[in-house]
Amino acid sequence: MLVVVGPVERSLPVAAVASITSGERVLFTSEEGPGELTVPVDGGGLAGRAVMQAIAPDDLPAGDSFVATGTAEQLEGCFATRPEVFAGKPVLLAPGGLGGVLAFAHRFRQWGVEEPLFSEVPGWMVGGRLQDGCVRIVLRRQSLALAGSGDEETSAALGILGRFFPDLVASDLISTGLGSINALIHPPLALLNATRIDNGELWHCWDEGFTPAVERLMEALDRERLAVVQALHGTSPRLREMALSGHGDDRSARASLYDDVRSSGQFRRRPGPTALDTRFLTDDVPYGIAGWEQLAARLGLVHETLEAVRVLSEIVLGRELRADPYAVDALMAYAQRRTGGKPTQDDAARPDAGTAPHMSPSTRHGAVDAVGAAPADSATALRTRGSTSA
Repeated sequence: MLVVVGPVERSLPVAAVASITSGERVLFTSEEGPGELTVPVDGGGLAGRAVMQAIAPDDLPAGDSFVATGTAEQLEGCFATRPEVFAGKPVLLAPGGLGGVLAFAHRFRQWGVEEPLFSEVPGWMVGGRLQDGCVRIVLRRQSLALAGSGDEETSAALGILGRFFPDLVASDLISTGLGSINALIHPPLALLNATRIDNGELWHCWDEGFTPAVERLMEALDRERLAVVQALHGTSPRLREMALSGHGDDRSARASLYDDVRSSGQFRRRPGPTALDTRFLTDDVPYGIAGWEQLAARLGLVHETLEAVRVLSEIVLGRELRADPYAVDALMAYAQRRTGGKPTQDDAARPDAGTAPHMSPSTRHGAVDAVGAAPADSATALRTRGSTSA
């Protein structure tokens, strides 16, 4: 039996897709109380009836396997409350963020509880809502990368979860940990619409909130991210490819993401946050942007945009949004094990790279020299995750 845990707006569409695809009854957590739910599902290339059961978040059964979907704080709370429920079971982190598989396993060891068989994907797999008695799927990621702590663990996770989510493909923790589209799009949208948000205005991310200037900031982040991915021998599509793939949209002939988004009805009328204390910053910066910044700094790669977005987010919120050092250390050690040596700046060289690598004093301070050094223990080992979709 598959159990999907997380807030109902995330758990329900994931459970619906899992039920339709597998033909099995799937459980999902809901703050609205328990109950049976058999409903039609439409959208995302799917059609049929899902058979599901809602369960209270504090009444988790001993399922055969789990999907954990939510922000970092939500999932930390879920695991910490009853870790024994997940002990030894397959658990898919959706999303896993930066080194989520490694950091959550570390947390279970700290608790003295058997580690689950963790795997992760880089973002939300499914987006949708229950509307007029039907679950309407508006987002379904295609060919979504999945990774465990090693190749054997990845293969085992695919074997278990593939019948529920056939779009998953085997990958590695570099590709999943640096593959969050939300960390690329949410902080720029929040920072460049900060006055709207601070005034509590009603606005829409991809209508009035998205402009060519916002796109330029997203693309600058993406260039620095891709350099890190290449240096660590991972793979990842570019931002524009990720943005369109979740909607079954292929507009490769168009000139820019801005043109694609403005001409596609899939992106219309998506409300933006109305308070600065939003997951666009509180989740996507520490569990995405800040971790990528630290990796780039350690590799001697350009990271000026990553650093600027992290610093501006901290100023706007009035608090630190740093990455968890354990997650960064663990992922660097993982990269070394996979490559058999220390990843270097030269690995990230691109024909279009015309700027000399830069490491600012603030990021140089405290940088780790030895990529393969054993990760230090951390009281905040779960500050590692990517976040949510717009």
